[in-house]
Amino acid sequence: RMTFSKLNSTTARFDSIMNANKSLFLSMTDQFIPAMVFSYTYDNSWRKPGDNTWWQTTVTESGNFMSIAKAIGGQKWGEKNKTLFHNPYAQFVKLTTEYRRTFPIAEKASFATRVMAGIIHTFGNSTVAPYSEQFYIGGPNSLRGFSPRTVGPGDVNLSLLESLFKEHDIHIGNLRIACVGDYKFETNFEYRFPLIGSLNGALFADAGNIWLRNNDLTEEDGFGEAFGRTDCNNILRQLAVDVGAGLRYDLGMLVIRFDVGVPLHDPNDDNRSSSYFNCREGFFKHLGYNLAVGYPF
Repeated sequence: RMTFSKLNSTTARFDSIMNANKSLFLSMTDQFIPAMVFSYTYDNSWRKPGDNTWWQTTVTESGNFMSIAKAIGGQKWGEKNKTLFHNPYAQFVKLTTEYRRTFPIAEKASFATRVMAGIIHTFGNSTVAPYSEQFYIGGPNSLRGFSPRTVGPGDVNLSLLESLFKEHDIHIGNLRIACVGDYKFETNFEYRFPLIGSLNGALFADAGNIWLRNNDLTEEDGFGEAFGRTDCNNILRQLAVDVGAGLRYDLGMLVIRFDVGVPLHDPNDDNRSSSYFNCREGFFKHLGYNLAVGYPF
């Protein structure tokens, strides 16, 4: 697939966001993305419906064959700002893998699990991956106790990030545009059971987060203290965790799904001291409501 991105004009609000965050600016600059995608999928559901394994691994690369061709032509591999069609092209390798397993427990009842991970690495012509290729987390098909783009990267301090946005005169409504990452890990567990007729129920738990690879860019912007450092020793502490319950109405051709999730652990807690859910703060204001079509995995 090919994506050609060029900013013909911008607004003052957009410029303020880009100027305040170098990493975000580099991810959204003019660029050409000549991507090639290689995917392997294993699915044995045809053998025994309801007791199956599904695994998909995808490798996406962009700009590497072009850089090889230019290197043969005399340009250095590590040279920056090489262009294609008068636009700098993105150079990266992205790996994502997702594993799903469903176990039958009783008649029409099953236990489903999912583990997924991803990494994107830039080099050569790119310092930061294109914004459209970076990872985000949260939402009806991810961490259902959190809204999309409301987790990570890492243990980002939302209060400090908000104050930095204000300091740079950035509209707070754009706060979450900066929350994307180069690494992603997520795992989900769900118990599915029948209720009445075509109405089914589910109990679930989700965990995961995203992380930055190059923290130095946020340090240069003054955002480093808000985003923190990627610390492998604290990966478990930085995982967002939620639990919840849902309803599924099976119409035959499709499934209508409604899930309610409760955050148990939010690594982006403002006070940075104890980010575990506190019922005294108000139970209902922490709930995540999700209405979607189809199963989450």
